Amino acid sequence: MKRSISESMICKAISEISSLLAQWLTLGEGLELILSKICKLFDTDTGYIAMPEQEKNELHVHTTFGIDSEALKKMRISLNKGLGLLAKTDTGYIIHDCVSDKRLEESLYSIYATEGIVSIMAVPMKFSNEHTGLLCVANRTYTLFSATDLVNLITLINHVSSEINRFYGPNAWKGDRKLRRRGGPGYGGPLPIRFFPGLPDPVSLIINSGSYLCRLLNRLIKMKKH
Repeated sequence: MKRSISESMICKAISEISSLLAQWLTLGEGLELILSKICKLFDTDTGYIAMPEQEKNELHVHTTFGIDSEALKKMRISLNKGLGLLAKTDTGYIIHDCVSDKRLEESLYSIYATEGIVSIMAVPMKFSNEHTGLLCVANRTYTLFSATDLVNLITLINHVSSEINRFYGPNAWKGDRKLRRRGGPGYGGPLPIRFFPGLPDPVSLIINSGSYLCRLLNRLIKMKKH
């Protein structure tokens, strides 16, 4: 039985994803963690993020979760029909049965079939006004995704897209897996040399110290109340 997702669960996921992206991850690492968390939240077997290639007028699968098929990992989606049209809208759609739903192009269906995918939920993932990708979560068993599920996924991915733009800048849509977050160690270049081998960089030390001080202050406040 598919579990229902509450508003508080969505808010918690947004908060956790923002915290993860603040940890100096590369774009590739960040997208993998985002996709994993979303698939687990919606209790799906698999998922993928497709990035835009404007000059070819198509999307290419960039990041996957729970997928074994090389054909799906290398899949390309035309922006002019079917699933690809979602990248030009602000809505998503649900396919309960990939076999019978005619909205799915035959070429994509055959790729999904190799992975055993039956039900999918797909939404646009906006990296900017000009560059939009696609996020898809899917199950290998028949799943009755609801309209509420779709709204929740759209809400979540809109926040996530904003965070990706905030942390990785306007070129995130290009999909450079090694791209580092803005203002962080190694942004726009190689990883920085540590000041002391084996110790975290100074910025991380400040952040971690700040977190510790916040926890200590909260504990002192609670003690004073009692």
